[in-house]
Amino acid sequence: MRFKIDGLVATITVFSLPYFIGSGLASTSNEFNLPQGIRGGSTNGLFNFASDLHRRQSTDPEWLRIMPLGASIVAGVASSPSDGFRKPLRDHLRSIGYKVNMVGSQFNMDGSMRDGDHEGHPGHRIDQIVNDIDLSNDTKPNLYLINAGTNDCQQNYLEMRGTINRLRGLVEKAWDMSTRATIILSTLLPSDNEDQVPGANERVSQLNIEIRELASFLNRTGSRIELAEMNDGFITNADLSCDGIHPTNAGYRKMAVVWNAAIAKAQAAHFLQDPEDNGIPDARIAITAPR
Repeated sequence: MRFKIDGLVATITVFSLPYFIGSGLASTSNEFNLPQGIRGGSTNGLFNFASDLHRRQSTDPEWLRIMPLGASIVAGVASSPSDGFRKPLRDHLRSIGYKVNMVGSQFNMDGSMRDGDHEGHPGHRIDQIVNDIDLSNDTKPNLYLINAGTNDCQQNYLEMRGTINRLRGLVEKAWDMSTRATIILSTLLPSDNEDQVPGANERVSQLNIEIRELASFLNRTGSRIELAEMNDGFITNADLSCDGIHPTNAGYRKMAVVWNAAIAKAQAAHFLQDPEDNGIPDARIAITAPR
């Protein structure tokens, strides 16, 4: 398995594979190619390869007020419980010293998270998500996790004309709504439902090229943005559920690894800033939410 960001890789042997792939697998070891700059540390578990070099520093914000933004994959559809990537990611960020408040207008009653707010709307395209974000316009996150565009590809919406421009509009609207925010923009997972939606994965591949170019351009021009690469062979069709769109629990855990790597890059670039005061103390969440 390969884990690669911007061509910078380092090899490490990861043990206790079941922790991050899922239950029911025999403990083993596998070589991973991990991004340089977040390697090192204990190799016992899902995120521990990053723990030593990704621990919160005194110059980092105390709180990460995170809005996961997108459609059904952000909502965690097909995971059980329906926490998707959000719980393993939140648990790791807490373990390395961050206080975390997940924000959004949505909450999964069949999930296990008390701090489970998100802005994931099943079935929504980018042109709809750009309106969904208004539902949480007062939360002022300092970190957005954006995964959007799968439904555009599944529906071949407007034959994909203008899709990347609508995604850029969503990114810029997020910054307008929360000026201290860092954005982690992800590429799309592969689709494996060609029998039902011919051409869907080809559209995913083409849009991913444009997403990478967009993130790179905005980063080069000084914007606080990093790419979360979800489609470089680390997450495969084997990590998708029977619908060929949504990840399995193991696939969602892999997504959490990729989000974490991108957040580590944002941390290293000193992008992360204290969240803006929105009138609701983040500490109220810490009292009720599990680590």
